[in-house]
Amino acid sequence: MSHEKFTPKEAPNYTMAFLTMMGAITFIGLWIIAGLFGWAWVWISAATAEFAYRRANRG
Repeated sequence: MSHEKFTPKEAPNYTMAFLTMMGAITFIGLWIIAGLFGWAWVWISAATAEFAYRRANRG
């Protein structure tokens, strides 16, 4: 077994890759949240419009 001093190499800097991917994931996540909110908005609007239509034509 060798007792020479071992000096590890410098680790690669992945900071920009990490920040870029986190930005992309955040961007996609916000689009998903906006899409779900839009879907809920349309569903609630349609239910409200149907309720108003049925109430107006009740009698």
